[in-house]
Amino acid sequence: MTSTGKNTKTEAKSQLKELLEADSENLLADILQLGLQQLMELERDDYIGAEPYERSDQRRSSRNGYKPRQLYTRVGTLHLRVPQADPRRGVLPVDSGALPAQRKGLGGGPG
Repeated sequence: MTSTGKNTKTEAKSQLKELLEADSENLLADILQLGLQQLMELERDDYIGAEPYERSDQRRSSRNGYKPRQLYTRVGTLHLRVPQADPRRGVLPVDSGALPAQRKGLGGGPG
């Protein structure tokens, strides 16, 4: 695993520990939000094919920030930052099995 992957994993563990130690009324929603955020980050990294700032012939695109989105679930509204890839170099497909088909745009309302 790359150093960036280790940092992401360590960071996720730290964030999860903070959530579990906090007295939150929305613990399940907070954990779900953290998990989905990490999953989307990993999917973008896998799609791009290179670590941040790494030059590689296998690189398919580049990171291009985030778009704020809400995902309405039974446990509450999740506020996600959807990772973006540079559209000039390829569109990041949202193909996570974790999100239902009608939610992949992450912009729809409850229902």
